[in-house]
Amino acid sequence: MPRFWGAPYPIHKTSKGYLPTVFDIEVLKADLLLLLQSNFGERVMLPEYGANLRELVFEQSDPAVEQKARSLIIQAINNWEPRVTVDSIVINRQISQQIGQNIQSVPQDNAMSISIAFKDPGNITDVQKLTLLVPLTGA
Repeated sequence: MPRFWGAPYPIHKTSKGYLPTVFDIEVLKADLLLLLQSNFGERVMLPEYGANLRELVFEQSDPAVEQKARSLIIQAINNWEPRVTVDSIVINRQISQQIGQNIQSVPQDNAMSISIAFKDPGNITDVQKLTLLVPLTGA
């Protein structure tokens, strides 16, 4: 029996329609992705909800921005997602791209990849991973 259920994020069409029901870890990943992609003030009645990562869009891609992103993520998860226990946050300015049959890591000055490893609260031995890309347009 599932512990929690909900709709996927991002919303996508499946054979069951646009809002198929997802369970447990898929709900947790969707909720975490929604939290990390939200900025402060975007949710009515919850002005402090989100990670505010888009404030980094016009920043230079350097270690200080990586540390700020890590701090924003940790603060958002601690404030809004008690179901998540973070194992690690890896911020990388090398973006993996598939070119033909090969996958290569390409240095990016205009984006950083953020990978978060966290534990499933229903199975603490199972580490899950969520990856998102944050654009940086600073010159």
